[in-house]
Amino acid sequence: ARVARESRTPPANHRRPPGPASPQSRRAAMVRGNAKALAQAKNLAKKDAAKTAKSDLKLRGAALKATCPICKANMINHHQLKAHYESKHPKETCPPPPEE
Repeated sequence: ARVARESRTPPANHRRPPGPASPQSRRAAMVRGNAKALAQAKNLAKKDAAKTAKSDLKLRGAALKATCPICKANMINHHQLKAHYESKHPKETCPPPPEE
């Protein structure tokens, strides 16, 4: 026959974590307080750096000055366009450089 338990109490050797009023938690809070302040300052600096970092897509687009009329590949300058024509479109002639 089974005997029903009256209550579910933890065993006598079970220790509860210290509460907020215990001296151990106050000491840990003091030590963690400095680390927390340093972590917050570091995180704030990291967020500020992320705010200032912007995409350079506009600058990259402005740097691409030549475009292959056949395959629409973007090149930095006409010299690169010439090399592109020699390797990718050998039967075609490269257009003259644009007048600036």
